[in-house]
Amino acid sequence: MFRFEEPAYLYLLLLLPLLVAFYLFSNYRRRKAIRKFGDPVLMAQLMPDVSKYRPDVKFWLVFTAIGLFAVLLARPQFGSKLETVKRKGVEVMIALDISNSMLAQDVQPSRLEKAKRLISKLVDGMENDKVGMIVFAGDAFTQLPITSDYISAKMFLESINPSLISKQGTAIGAAISLAARSFTPQEGVGRAIVVITDGENHEGGAVEAAKEAAKKGIQVNVLGVGLPDGAPIPIEGSNDFRRDREGNVIVTRLNEAMCQEIAKEGKSDYPDTDGLILNNKEQAVYLNFADCTPVILYDKKQNYGAVVHAGWRGTAGKIAAKAAEKMIKEFGSNPQELTAVIGPAISLCCYNVGDEVFEKLKAAVTDFDGLYEIRNGEKFVDLKNINARQLKEAGIQEIDVCPYCTCCDNDMFFSYRKEKATTNRHSAVLKLK
Repeated sequence: MFRFEEPAYLYLLLLLPLLVAFYLFSNYRRRKAIRKFGDPVLMAQLMPDVSKYRPDVKFWLVFTAIGLFAVLLARPQFGSKLETVKRKGVEVMIALDISNSMLAQDVQPSRLEKAKRLISKLVDGMENDKVGMIVFAGDAFTQLPITSDYISAKMFLESINPSLISKQGTAIGAAISLAARSFTPQEGVGRAIVVITDGENHEGGAVEAAKEAAKKGIQVNVLGVGLPDGAPIPIEGSNDFRRDREGNVIVTRLNEAMCQEIAKEGKSDYPDTDGLILNNKEQAVYLNFADCTPVILYDKKQNYGAVVHAGWRGTAGKIAAKAAEKMIKEFGSNPQELTAVIGPAISLCCYNVGDEVFEKLKAAVTDFDGLYEIRNGEKFVDLKNINARQLKEAGIQEIDVCPYCTCCDNDMFFSYRKEKATTNRHSAVLKLK
């Protein structure tokens, strides 16, 4: 198939006959003028340096150049077929918290850097979508208007840091309102706002802004970055942490309750994932750990599995057993075909808990014997083997429990408890064969 993308430029070819006519008329006038002076043969002898053919060569070169230029402007195309593709996609406005609390390192390398990496992965997964970015602290402003230029989006992302906004705070409401006004007027396009924040020092108005956005058909998603236990805020360029007026180290904590409330009013779900099931060989899943219990489940027959993060709350809620039950119920796994691996975590030797946590963990298994110790009035529990016993109660018999304690064996593993939240993380990874 042959076609021109811009056929209107072909009208320039109509100039070519006019150029030929003009050139022929000019030659006629030139020869007529020469005859006025004398015989053309004699005149040719009097002008030996004048070429008879050079003007013709120059003209036809210009003629050809103009013709080719017109054809090139028309953009000729060759191919086997013509396919019309209608561009579809969604518009996503990302509102990123850049307050000082986002410098905390309870997630590595910091909350802000982790958030930027998540955004980068989100942009990498876009195809026909548009993305824009808003940054906020005490104020909110547009860092990148909505665009389909993903390269520019990632360039703007790299330049984001807390120094962009001097006023501290977490003006989530202002960020959501600004994001809702930043979409294109195009109709029939899905719109979503993604708020990435720790929710610290929340200034109000966020729930109302999310509700107003939802009324306009804009979904408001919230991604909380950080841990509920919190971490101090480092001072850039030093080894010290930010302090309050009394000199106490400020500990910033993830405000999950606020994130959940905003997500609810924004007609979305707050992601609170402590387990992932994988059945795609081309992908891998991983979860980060520091003291909590990593549990990997694998169906040997169907070749799929799950990774579970079991802290004390997850263990009390039987999260590993629930993942196994989901695999059995929804994917048809046979418990006899399932194998479980429980990785390194804080162990019975080091994990002391209060009375409330102790009672909840005690209620999470039918038989609690051998899963706890009382030393000098303190209660110690064995999270790893509590999960193992829960899995046995779910029908899984092949269970391998790692003997290492992340707190005792701190030369090999990172311990959130031992290193007082200034820790890195290790990960459990599942990749199907």
